[in-house]
Amino acid sequence: MPFHPGGHPPDDLQLAIHPADVPRLGPAFAELRQDGYRAVQTVKLGDGHFRLVFARQRNSELESAALDLRFHGGKQIAARPGRRKPFRDATSGNSTFIVFLGPDGVGKTTLLRQISADLAPLFAFQEIYRWRPGWIAPTHHPACLPHSKPMRGFRGSITYLLFSAADFFGGYLFEIRRRMCAPALVIFDRYYHDLLIDPKRYRYNGPMWPARILGKLIPPRNVFFFVLDAEENAIFARKQQLSLEEIKRQRAAYRGFARTKRNSVVIETDQPISRCREQALEAVLQHLAERNQRLTARWFGWPPQDQPDPEATASARETAQSGDRNPALDPAV
Repeated sequence: MPFHPGGHPPDDLQLAIHPADVPRLGPAFAELRQDGYRAVQTVKLGDGHFRLVFARQRNSELESAALDLRFHGGKQIAARPGRRKPFRDATSGNSTFIVFLGPDGVGKTTLLRQISADLAPLFAFQEIYRWRPGWIAPTHHPACLPHSKPMRGFRGSITYLLFSAADFFGGYLFEIRRRMCAPALVIFDRYYHDLLIDPKRYRYNGPMWPARILGKLIPPRNVFFFVLDAEENAIFARKQQLSLEEIKRQRAAYRGFARTKRNSVVIETDQPISRCREQALEAVLQHLAERNQRLTARWFGWPPQDQPDPEATASARETAQSGDRNPALDPAV
């Protein structure tokens, strides 16, 4: 491979490969792996023509490069064997769906903007939403002191719940999913699940069991959650909208939610924003690399060392649970 340690893979590099030589691709990429690059996307450009996108974090900045592979002669390499499902989840390919959750004042907007800018080179399309897609009716600017508004009655709460669920379903199926056909990044500042943790913010005063049932059905299936957290006093100093007791309750609820989601990371935001950004970017790159590994293992014969190390992952989660912020990644169970 014509790559050099410490350098950058040329963006226009193309390799012509015979399908019989596919098993050799994994060892050929060992030098890239040693230099910190991970294969985060595999885009099919045509029959036998693929683009591999590599990325790494260096000096807190994202570096990326593309490698075009064209297979010639013999039997062509297929994308994914089997029949396509008509409503296949768009996030199972090269598109990514990220949701930021956390109490008011924890720093979601700041970190969201940082990650959005950092990941822009990896995606052809990017869209940021607040709370819901706005398919049925546009979303409004967040209300000032939303927790101070009067709660809805029972009928009003059920109506609002059904309206919100319909907007999430319709917005994803008829707008967001269509846009995610190309490599796309969709980011939500809060999502439906936030209503289950902080119903007062949405003035919801109805029973929680129908809200939980709908929450299990809201698409998409493959969501990457950032749950932001900080000490109660730090959050209260930024925004005095909630009592310390309510902030404590919400912190525990958000962390509990993260433990129920496989693709979730808790970021402690009472540390420098540069550190939060570095941890968040690392978590996203790891998520993209692991997902791409599962999709391309049969295509390119990646060697075993490309698989995530279960022991290392478990160790990182245990360290995060013990309170050490070095990994800064709470368990994604």
